[in-house]
Amino acid sequence: LARQFQDSGDDPVPFLKRVQQAHPRDFWTNVQLAEVLVDRQNPGDALRYFQAALATRPQTATLYRHLGKTTTQAGR
Repeated sequence: LARQFQDSGDDPVPFLKRVQQAHPRDFWTNVQLAEVLVDRQNPGDALRYFQAALATRPQTATLYRHLGKTTTQAGR
């Protein structure tokens, strides 16, 4: 659904934040929200969603790469 929002020119962030608030441990919601925020040059906010996703699936190696890259972009 988030991609459909983007494809139609709408902002998916409010929708994704509502879903994330209702399901804070949902892996894919946290990843998608973080990726959208990174795309929008908001790495500081994206970090916490990548961290939430990583907390639910710490064995997901690509998240460590995303987290490192986003941390650098956020200047941390």
